[in-house]
Amino acid sequence: MTSHFIYGLSLQSNLALPGVPPCPDGPASHVEVVCGRLPESVESEQESEEIYPRPRKAGSPFDHALLARRLVRSGDFWLSYADGTQFVLDGSGGRVWMSWPDALTLEDAATYLLGPVLGFLLRLRGLLCLHASVVSVDGFGIALAGPPGAGKSTLAAAFAEAGFPVLSDDVAPIMSGGGSDSDALMVQPGYPRLRLWPDSLRALYGATESFARITPTWDKRHVELGQGSRQFVDRPSPLAAIYMLDNAPGNGPAIEETGPRDALIALVANTTANYLLSARQRAVEFGQLDHVARAVPVRRVRPPADVRRAPELCAAVTRDFRQQVMTPRPPPPAR
Repeated sequence: MTSHFIYGLSLQSNLALPGVPPCPDGPASHVEVVCGRLPESVESEQESEEIYPRPRKAGSPFDHALLARRLVRSGDFWLSYADGTQFVLDGSGGRVWMSWPDALTLEDAATYLLGPVLGFLLRLRGLLCLHASVVSVDGFGIALAGPPGAGKSTLAAAFAEAGFPVLSDDVAPIMSGGGSDSDALMVQPGYPRLRLWPDSLRALYGATESFARITPTWDKRHVELGQGSRQFVDRPSPLAAIYMLDNAPGNGPAIEETGPRDALIALVANTTANYLLSARQRAVEFGQLDHVARAVPVRRVRPPADVRRAPELCAAVTRDFRQQVMTPRPPPPAR
């Protein structure tokens, strides 16, 4: 068994997880990961409730990237991806099983596990999790949130090249600080890799050949952190701001303030694995997000259309954070 620490969770896995450093001296296991097989409940249970996609007509072909079901008797969740990779999570979020076809590899399965699957597991455990990358500026965590394709990982890589450490890529678990400052929000670290498509790599680094593929079957590649000038933060950091990237870039960079109402609407659309949550879980999430929207500034970002301008966007976000978020504003004049 190999121990790992990721997203604030201590994992025990029968196989070492690619890209996640072992943590032999970590805390007691929160989650057991079983690689290479599914539990007997998948074979023995005949009755299940389809939770995604929904609604779906009986007998219609499997034409989505993911089919998710809940097994009625055990309460386990069964996730089946279109490439044949499968996961089962127990209802409490304490154990994960995964299997993959012979044509694929552990690295292929880990792309799901380290992203949406563990993101969903965090949600089962009642934790809020944003679909965001996180960087550290002046010791504070800045979440770079937004829909797929908005450029979160690319912007995080630009921060890394500018000398700012990275906490997490694509999954951002948020927990209360505990201790004397229980209202503080802390963002948990992920693992020391960024995952970028070749276009982003060429824009930032000029070439892709020096970056390994995340799996033999994907053209996406990973940028290693914690080596040389690209640093990784392996401890929780106080969440100080959320920058919400528009998915329709224009002539930016442009950054503007967002009020609590608009911030809440934006956050609701950008939580991890929210499509798998029940109505009750979504109601709990809404309350958590309302607290975040009131406690942390949410800034709306219109990125430039040209990805080669990511370093310019990094500089604009850094400047905005230091001048508009961290600099105390004068009180309003007395009437």
